[in-house]
Amino acid sequence: MGLLVDVPKAGFGRTNDGNSSRRFLFNRNLSAEITGVDSHLIHRLKARKTTKPFLKESLEMLLSTKPPQSMVDVSDKEESIIETEESSDEEP
Repeated sequence: MGLLVDVPKAGFGRTNDGNSSRRFLFNRNLSAEITGVDSHLIHRLKARKTTKPFLKESLEMLLSTKPPQSMVDVSDKEESIIETEESSDEEP
């Protein structure tokens, strides 16, 4: 996509502007793949003249979808390491 949203541009303020949004929404399939959000819902978020029923329907679509899976997977192994470290502080 070519978006730099985590690096500020000198003299341009935030990079999280309308141009970034338009570029993100332009390629809805890639945006859906990255975020885990349905591509049809992303398409509906594009800036356009909208009506109240359209916005209500979009909101219902958003609320009815299951949230995307976490991008960071915490395994049981990491949890057991934490428990081991905590238990090692206790006296035998």
